[in-house]
Amino acid sequence: MKTLKKVVIAPDSFKESLSALEVADAIECGFSQIFPQVRYIKLPMADGGEGTVESMVAATDGENYRTRGDRAAGAAGTGVLRPAGRRRNRSD
Repeated sequence: MKTLKKVVIAPDSFKESLSALEVADAIECGFSQIFPQVRYIKLPMADGGEGTVESMVAATDGENYRTRGDRAAGAAGTGVLRPAGRRRNRSD
């Protein structure tokens, strides 16, 4: 039997419960108790809904930010905060 060397964990969020990164952390925690020698790679995913910006920020080692005018109109026409993110400056 082959031994596992690497496991890629790529979940979506659990709507209004856990972010994709929190889901990945929980999966890694459980798996690592059974397979402690494995290298885990967490790649939070998103389907374009809530959590998309957070997943992209996590995947690019980026950061969340807000700027003036970061409100958008929600379904009821009221202002809602809009998530934004960017990659960190890299020297490579």
